[in-house]
Amino acid sequence: MISLNAYKSFSNEKKSPFVVSIASGKGGVGKTLTTINLAIATSNIGLKVLILDGDLGLANVDILLGLKPEYNLKNVLDGHVSIKDIIVEGPGGIAVITSGSGLTDLQNLNNIQRSILSEQIEQIQHEYDLILIDSGAGINDNVLHFNSISHKRLIVTSPEPHSITDAYALIKVLNEERQIRDFSLMINMATSAQESQSVARGITTTCAHFLDLKIDYLGYVPMDKNIVRMLLNRQIGGVQALGTLAGQAWNRIAGQYIENIRQFQSEMNKQADNHPFWNHFLDNRPKAPEGTVF
Repeated sequence: MISLNAYKSFSNEKKSPFVVSIASGKGGVGKTLTTINLAIATSNIGLKVLILDGDLGLANVDILLGLKPEYNLKNVLDGHVSIKDIIVEGPGGIAVITSGSGLTDLQNLNNIQRSILSEQIEQIQHEYDLILIDSGAGINDNVLHFNSISHKRLIVTSPEPHSITDAYALIKVLNEERQIRDFSLMINMATSAQESQSVARGITTTCAHFLDLKIDYLGYVPMDKNIVRMLLNRQIGGVQALGTLAGQAWNRIAGQYIENIRQFQSEMNKQADNHPFWNHFLDNRPKAPEGTVF
């Protein structure tokens, strides 16, 4: 269960929404399911949660939730509607910004598009406590940008060897090219606690040895056939999903994550400048080490 004290402290300290990017090195590891279930779990305790489907051009949050939005992010970037017009309500009171599927011109946003997106989100961001970005898989420019502008990043992987390798590759690129050092890790579709611990130990040890990074391991979500059935029936956001083994695990991880970011949120508010958070989205350059001259 999510701690009520952590929720109250989180809400009271909030001056602007806390932004978390959920990312993975490869597709098919349950990143979007994790985003949806973390959103519902945190919404159930009273937080106002917004999902931004950041897998631009290949978005599927709306599909998994059975939503049928009239507009998507492309319509906003084209100037036809505002961001408020494309927000749809999902299960548990969560809000969803859909990005559309099969839209190749969203694969790599240019600076003008980033500026439009930044200005639009600034108009609605203070209505929410938590923004979860379901970023695309891999290391393309959009993925790197969404992870760079987030306060925290949750990396999702499965126990499959290529998923583990790609998860490490994503962490490595974000660390070396964007100087990001704050990562959390979740293992999805694990067959046992022992398997998940072995995978987590391998990734955290490798990151510590080669990147000098301490990765925060949040836990694992077990392989659950009920989730597969619910996916096929588009019931993944329903009450039934919360009672599954996977749903209970996502709820525990959400609780732990709220506990972990509470102190970070407090420190961030103390050091906050006067620049809107989403203005960071306008910077198209990787962050350089101090003293670097471009």
